[in-house]
Amino acid sequence: MYIKWELHPGQRINGKQLFDYFRKNINDFAPKFDPYDDPYDSNLWLTDNPLGTVMHITMEPLVDGDVIASGYEECCWFFSTLRGPFYWGGYHPVSGNRQFGYKSENGKIVIYTRGADRTTTWYHSGGFEGNWEGETAFKKADNFWRSMQQKLSNFIIQNGGKVGYLYDYHYRPNWNQIKTQLTSNYLLTILTFE
Repeated sequence: MYIKWELHPGQRINGKQLFDYFRKNINDFAPKFDPYDDPYDSNLWLTDNPLGTVMHITMEPLVDGDVIASGYEECCWFFSTLRGPFYWGGYHPVSGNRQFGYKSENGKIVIYTRGADRTTTWYHSGGFEGNWEGETAFKKADNFWRSMQQKLSNFIIQNGGKVGYLYDYHYRPNWNQIKTQLTSNYLLTILTFE
């Protein structure tokens, strides 16, 4: 999505300010992100460098996961999934990394998220539903991120900004093809995506 946001008539905020607001107030835009070790992780998340913050995400009833802020730059941060204690959900539904970022593109601020992940267990792949390729988990993840984008868009519009959607890409490589190529001498450049 691209964003122009005017906080008060005549007073503009830049992409960094908007993005910092989004990060520090993430629970306004997503299901519940709880700091793992409060107040340590709460305080770290609210600093100018949240690297190392551990969060517990409640995505929907009976679906939880833990992440760590594994990377941070002025333009973006990265969450990497963790295996947490059983009483707090244990496995995250996917294993991987997700980047949240902003950039300037054609005179507009673009806020984005992108990730590389794979379902964690057979259960998260949709095993009970007979779907072993993870389609269930990925559809739910897509809905999760779209809901976050919609809430951020609504917030921007309610505060006098304008929002437009640029693109929504999914590149899902065929795991069996990757597995075959990793165990052979083929180059990974010949992967196909679904």
